[in-house]
Amino acid sequence: MRTSQHLSFCLLISAILPLATSCRKEAASGDAQSYACFSYICLSRSGGTSCFGGTLDAFVYEDDGTGRLDSYSRSDADGESLEIPSRSGRKHFVVVANARDDLFVYNDIMNYDGLGSVYSSLGGDNPESPLMSGEADGRAGAGDLTITLRPLMAQVRVNSFFADFIGKPYSGMEFEHPRAYLTNVNGMCPVLGGPCTPVEILNQGRLDNHLIESLPRPDMLVCDGVTDHPLYCYPCDGTQSAPGLCTTRLVIEGEIGGVTYYYPIDVGNGIVGQGLSYVYDITITRPGMTDPDIPIDPAVAKVEMHIENWEEYDNETIYY
Repeated sequence: MRTSQHLSFCLLISAILPLATSCRKEAASGDAQSYACFSYICLSRSGGTSCFGGTLDAFVYEDDGTGRLDSYSRSDADGESLEIPSRSGRKHFVVVANARDDLFVYNDIMNYDGLGSVYSSLGGDNPESPLMSGEADGRAGAGDLTITLRPLMAQVRVNSFFADFIGKPYSGMEFEHPRAYLTNVNGMCPVLGGPCTPVEILNQGRLDNHLIESLPRPDMLVCDGVTDHPLYCYPCDGTQSAPGLCTTRLVIEGEIGGVTYYYPIDVGNGIVGQGLSYVYDITITRPGMTDPDIPIDPAVAKVEMHIENWEEYDNETIYY
């Protein structure tokens, strides 16, 4: 009868760069034991010392077509190595960081497809220690393997905002009581990322004050001012869903001459990707729309957007 060989998997934390690690370890008896060692890259805040605020969930699945769970372990993300007992052979490794304590039900993770059906809620996520995940294939004991952890959420940030009414009938008027918020936000997404079919929409069509008050982190979706604070949402492709259902919009709201106007901008031109920052420079030249769910008329504002990865940051604005 054939006996399965049990190995240990050693996860090694790296803040930005993968660690160079050895996949052989001396046992107490002096005999060398095989390890499947893999490090993972995480994305840290500018000036931050750690990208973790919670736990690490490590899954090892059989890479033989069945996707059966071989081993699972949870640990505090404290920078120490984590050993995961497992059998030899080809495996599919998955690491999830900063998941809330009740996110995983054991029956739902018994195979890889089950893990893929586990959803995270935006309201339960936290930009300070965002939910991240990464995957890789490898063979137990075959050598080093690097897993890159990518945030599930995306960021929307206004880098600059100006009101230029020079030469207009309303020249001299100010854009008063400005605020920024996100509408038509996908509220749930699989923890492993990928295509996010919307099952919950937050702020559908306009700002829902009751919803905002119920969120643990309302500042993820709305902020006073425009350039003062980044906003966050889950990925979604508005072009693949029902019209307008998941077209996440950045809405700039304010008053001109006592009248409230809106400047709704389709984030990412209708496609919001995972782990990206959508950075805007906006100059308004005329009063905006009277409905926050009507896309902005290009004649009333000049909008420039560029997309960055979370690991790219400058020295002036802290973001991910």
